Amino acid sequence: MSTAAEIARFTGPYNLPDGEVPIIDGTPRWPWDEAVARRRLARVAAAAGLSLTGDEAFVESGSNDTWLFPDSVLRVCWRGDIDRLLREAELAAVLPDGVPGPQVLDHGRDDALSWMLVKRHHATSLWHAWQSEPAPVLRDYVRQLADIMRCLHEWQPPTSVLTRYRAAEVPATETDPVRIAASTLTPLSVPLLQRLIEHARGRMYVDGSVLDRIAARLDHVGRVPIDRSADVLLHADCTPANVLIRDGRIVALLDFEWSRLGPRDIELTLPSFWAWVDGQSDGRSVHPSPDDGRPAIVPWLTEAYPELASTPDRLWLYRTGFALRGLIHWPAHAPEPDLPREHPVGQLRHLAAAEPE
Repeated sequence: MSTAAEIARFTGPYNLPDGEVPIIDGTPRWPWDEAVARRRLARVAAAAGLSLTGDEAFVESGSNDTWLFPDSVLRVCWRGDIDRLLREAELAAVLPDGVPGPQVLDHGRDDALSWMLVKRHHATSLWHAWQSEPAPVLRDYVRQLADIMRCLHEWQPPTSVLTRYRAAEVPATETDPVRIAASTLTPLSVPLLQRLIEHARGRMYVDGSVLDRIAARLDHVGRVPIDRSADVLLHADCTPANVLIRDGRIVALLDFEWSRLGPRDIELTLPSFWAWVDGQSDGRSVHPSPDDGRPAIVPWLTEAYPELASTPDRLWLYRTGFALRGLIHWPAHAPEPDLPREHPVGQLRHLAAAEPE
């Protein structure tokens, strides 16, 4: 298979302003390459009136291009539902005082890209602190994060914000896996998850027996419908990487792009996944259960905010939706042993092995 054909096979879900396969100096390039990202940056800079010096730092991000400027950060969204940055900008402008969200300086979109420029906080991410700070310090940061979550969940957003988020939800009748994946990090309804399982069966390097076990447990877990009558506005991506700290305080909770309406216990999905990747789990349970005083983000969150607690089946459902959705944007390019631990293929094997608790 040619390089261009391989790139085209993996880049169907993306919005690429220069065509499906970016060509630079006559060579097909992956759309997430920095050279391709710089083309998107130039396009956004022209539209937003930004001055580029060539010293802008390109940093790793799971959903967007992210560029560091001396006093600001630019995120460029080019995959999936690009309107999510516009929703984030509107939400950031009205967040309650107890939720230290991003300070938006500018935002916009064209037919293929959206962008948001925010004030840069010269602070440390909780992810970096997790590698070095003692457990009591980390526990206090998690308590602060729980307080921020509670404030967000108890807040009543303006009608215009609620209308935007309700309109962004994909109905349970949606059949296009790309649209399902573009709408949320955690698809909720069983029909949507079943559609993603069907899609996963056509992916390379995905073990069909793992999907069989996932489907069988989904049949059991899905018998209990999720009550949506008490939905709240969620951040939905509260990993330590999105929490900035300075002088013992959380100074910003970033990346509200995946915010949505839903049950509050969905907030445990990404912390639980991150804890498993970080080695806080016993390898089978979806509820990380460390011992000997090791850092424990999920138990600490639910201790500080008991209403956040979830049932094992619910958290398994959320984590499974996250993993199945991940196969759309991060398909396996190699056999499972050669993939990172956090790859969706590995997540699904872990979830297939997890026993009901």
